[in-house]
Amino acid sequence: VYNHFYQPSNMFLIVAGDVGIKNVLDIINNNESLAKMKKHYHFQYQLSHESKKVKKEYVALNENILVPKVSYHFKFDLTEIDFIDYRLISLYYNAIFTILFGEASTFNLRVLENNLASFFYLNYSIYQNIYDFSLNAESDYADLFKDEIDNVIDTINISKEDFDRVKKVWFTHLIHSLDNPLAITESIVDDLLIYGKYDDERELIEKLNYEDLLKIIKKMDFNNRVFALMLPK
Repeated sequence: VYNHFYQPSNMFLIVAGDVGIKNVLDIINNNESLAKMKKHYHFQYQLSHESKKVKKEYVALNENILVPKVSYHFKFDLTEIDFIDYRLISLYYNAIFTILFGEASTFNLRVLENNLASFFYLNYSIYQNIYDFSLNAESDYADLFKDEIDNVIDTINISKEDFDRVKKVWFTHLIHSLDNPLAITESIVDDLLIYGKYDDERELIEKLNYEDLLKIIKKMDFNNRVFALMLPK
């Protein structure tokens, strides 16, 4: 498996930092281990089909744990939004969920003040044309935690000020990452694996506008969801 897949024709190389292109190419061309690798394997990829709909709306498990764990997932078909570039849709979704459930949200404040969870975190993922968002927590009050989430998505109200603030935060992170070659490299890798190409993140953020955000919110279907609960035995 290693010899078959871990070889030059099945790799991409990303170099970030204060380096010269010629120096990098010389290192690659003079690398003996790369030169010895076979470079003409035929690769055939078969993608698994991801269903647009969740298979179950509720899952409960009993496991060897001490504190109950909660995971609330929402699944969105990105092809349903055809008036915005595919690459931008996920950014709009990220902005929406950051505003609604991020560290600076009123939801976060209510959860902490009322001890509805000892900790929780957000997670985003994209596979094919499916966007998955989840809230994950350790909580003794799973139903109340779920109710708080449902209340938020039933009454979405995002101001232009909140949206512009998120964009400014993203710009700040982007500028800060320029001092970190590893962060730049990881960003490029993520784009290549998820979207098949690398886009300038600054240009993408600049294209985001409040009017399109409101249109996307109206088209979002929050009914395609699953609530998973893991309880102590």
